[in-house]
Amino acid sequence: MLCQVPVVHLDPIFWNQEWVRTPTKMAQEIVRQHADQETWVIDGNQWVPLKDITYPRATDIIWIDPPFHVWLYRLLSRAIYKSFTIRGSLYRDFLNPKTSIIVQAYRLRKKKMENWNRMMSNDNRWQRQALEWLRAVDAFHSENLRSVQVLFAPSMAAHLEDITSWDTSLIARGGQGWAGAAEPTPSKIWHAARMRAFEFVALQVPYNVSKPNTMTTPAPAVHIDPARIIDEVDPRIYSGFTEHMGRCIYGGLYDPDNQHGLVDPMTGFRTDVIDALRELNIPLVRYPGGNFVSSYRWQGASFQNHGIGPKELRPRRPELAWLTEESNQFGTDEFIQWCRTLGTEPYICLNMGSGTLEDALAWVEYCNSSANTYWANLRRKNGHEEAYNVKYWSLGNEVWGPWQGNYFPSPSTLAPSRSLPSVGQMESQDYAKKAYQWAKALKLLDPNIKLISCGETGFSDWDRVTLRKLAPVVDFHSVHLYTVSEGKHAVNVMGPAAAEKGLEITRALIDLAKIEGGLCKELTVCFDEWNVWDPVRAPGEKGAEEHYDLSDALAVAAWLNVFVRKADIVKIACIAQSVNVISPIITSPTGLFRQTTYYPLHLFANLMQGTSLDVFVSAPSPSTFYTGPTVPKFVQDLTKHTPDAAKLTKYVDVSAVLSRDGREIRVALLNRHEEESFVVPIWFAGGSGSAGVEEEVRVYEVWSENLRDGNTFGEERVRSVERVVRFEGSYEIKRHSFQVLVFKLKEEE
Repeated sequence: MLCQVPVVHLDPIFWNQEWVRTPTKMAQEIVRQHADQETWVIDGNQWVPLKDITYPRATDIIWIDPPFHVWLYRLLSRAIYKSFTIRGSLYRDFLNPKTSIIVQAYRLRKKKMENWNRMMSNDNRWQRQALEWLRAVDAFHSENLRSVQVLFAPSMAAHLEDITSWDTSLIARGGQGWAGAAEPTPSKIWHAARMRAFEFVALQVPYNVSKPNTMTTPAPAVHIDPARIIDEVDPRIYSGFTEHMGRCIYGGLYDPDNQHGLVDPMTGFRTDVIDALRELNIPLVRYPGGNFVSSYRWQGASFQNHGIGPKELRPRRPELAWLTEESNQFGTDEFIQWCRTLGTEPYICLNMGSGTLEDALAWVEYCNSSANTYWANLRRKNGHEEAYNVKYWSLGNEVWGPWQGNYFPSPSTLAPSRSLPSVGQMESQDYAKKAYQWAKALKLLDPNIKLISCGETGFSDWDRVTLRKLAPVVDFHSVHLYTVSEGKHAVNVMGPAAAEKGLEITRALIDLAKIEGGLCKELTVCFDEWNVWDPVRAPGEKGAEEHYDLSDALAVAAWLNVFVRKADIVKIACIAQSVNVISPIITSPTGLFRQTTYYPLHLFANLMQGTSLDVFVSAPSPSTFYTGPTVPKFVQDLTKHTPDAAKLTKYVDVSAVLSRDGREIRVALLNRHEEESFVVPIWFAGGSGSAGVEEEVRVYEVWSENLRDGNTFGEERVRSVERVVRFEGSYEIKRHSFQVLVFKLKEEE
């Protein structure tokens, strides 16, 4: 009994005596049997697996936030039960203050109360959240449903005083009755009158099931046809980038002096970093820059050892990009060995700043030649008999930028720039002539290499000029772009729309260059620097160590959706960077943690492989797309003058793939709206919502209550959570959330 109402305890149903979870179908069958009893209660924690069973039978539904002594009693009983059934649980889960679920629950309660204080003061946010819940109820209502109620403890009363805008709502306290409405009738789920013994504050919303739900604005719908393919998703779009900048190399992936058992003593590589990056299935890693490369002599001036040869002979040199000292303890051989350890391909950027064509040819010879020549023999002398066969080489880094050799906020961050002396900056025509000569010579030395030209944003005149000249001799055109938030979530998550529009322009510039040159060849985009980066929040000269929050994770998901949708033109994309510097992982001498941005990257790299499908998302009303300020501004301008169905700023942002075995459709579903959830119909191949797919769907979700939640050492508030749901044609996507839905296709009979 709880509040004099009979209760079916769900813990013994969903967990066996060894505290191992009962299979969902078995638990559902047990609940079906109990559902025929006179009175029963749903535990909110089990709402997802039980909603299809319980909602159709419900007469009254209550959203309840119980007072301290109610939930504490239940928590204590669970902890005591566990302590006597599982060895070691008594101390771990009950007595140890660091791991006790009682202490953790109390802290969580305190945190929730603080969040409520912020939420209640935010422009009627509580009403919007309650409406979201009511929409979910509406999707599963039964003909017997008489009322929907929201109950809160007295501590919430102050926050409910101003709820006056609902014509159908009322406030009741204690024994004061239900002013203006009939007394609630007893419920098979809860007896509302009993709850007044605990002096609940109650908001009652009379619910008329004979009328359509008028509180829900038209939701966007997702249309997926497996026959409408774009192209194969190239795994290289999930590539990485390491630069001699901040703590990316030293103290990041390479830390030979670490005293905490985290390095391989033979190589000095951080093993925990390698393990974390392996989970991302990184196919390609760019090196050594970045701005760093424009003054980097890989072999040293006058052929003196810098980044190769015995480490004790490698000199320390001033480093001009970030105005630090370079120890040269990590160089070409170490980078390629690190790549082999990680299981990824090396991608080297050539120095077109202070470097010469002779330097570039020597670098390719050192890495790739099997001949009896000077640089190949020097590689052998340094202990590496077999050629490395480095396939990917880029012709300089951001040669168009005056910051080469000196850092300042780059136009590629969509932020204002300022002039400083540069190392190697050139005008577009000059670069194109020089890069053409380099490309011809490099291909003569090794015809098997793939060359990447140095592009800008993909939508600049630099891109037009360089593509026109270099299209015959290169295999990829590089594009760089970073998005900034300016502290605003909408600006953050809508920023990647600039890349999407930019890629359409880049495609046209490539086509124009091929048409004018009479070329018939594959030439695609290498988007080898992209990320969320605010140079004011994380200055480059201070190591650019961004600490990301949930909003940033959602922006990364928006970026990756763009790359999947543009699978026919984007074949390589390198997140900048892979360790510590604007990175998905942050290290310390004693460990690391995965940033919020790690989890969408992990889901895409592991799930969004296969054939990219042409997804259409409807925009049935202005409330389903964003029209506010953007960075860059042209995204907002385009939105105003683009038909609704083609807008790049829809709140629901989607990409989809058909798995390589053809058995699954995987849908990356992003809700960019800060406040609103959407119940989104998902249509397959023009049929009804669930036609052609199995009902059971695996969901991987990245979400947190607070958009500003981030991760740190010992506490990861934002991560991916896996669950299984039943799909009946639509899916409710929470506000500010990202998820990947894995649908199994039905086998043809």
